[in-house]
Amino acid sequence: MKGLMAFITVLLVMPLGHAVTVLALKLPHGMHIPMAATGVIVAVIIIYLTKNIKSPAWETFIAMIAGVLLWASLVEIGVHEGAEAIEITERKAMEFSLAILIPLLIYLIFNENIRCNLFVSL
Repeated sequence: MKGLMAFITVLLVMPLGHAVTVLALKLPHGMHIPMAATGVIVAVIIIYLTKNIKSPAWETFIAMIAGVLLWASLVEIGVHEGAEAIEITERKAMEFSLAILIPLLIYLIFNENIRCNLFVSL
């Protein structure tokens, strides 16, 4: 039951990151990068402050909010701005990111020192 609750929580929180991205991209073009930088700074502050939270469940939930904010700031806005800068579609820019993600995942799967349950099970 906990897994189902975690899945539903993530399913409901992820659209908030996309909504933040859509709102940020509706701002004038010159504000996109400062908004992304602000999102990263806020996420880092949130992650730092989670060390003071006593409940592991709340710590995880707050850190998930920070992770969504990082995703919205770095990936969604970053890919949009990067694709616009080099004049390609966002879809093509996301395909180029696989050149980074695939070797990273291979490293995490085969590294014996990784303690993450997901990568241990893979």
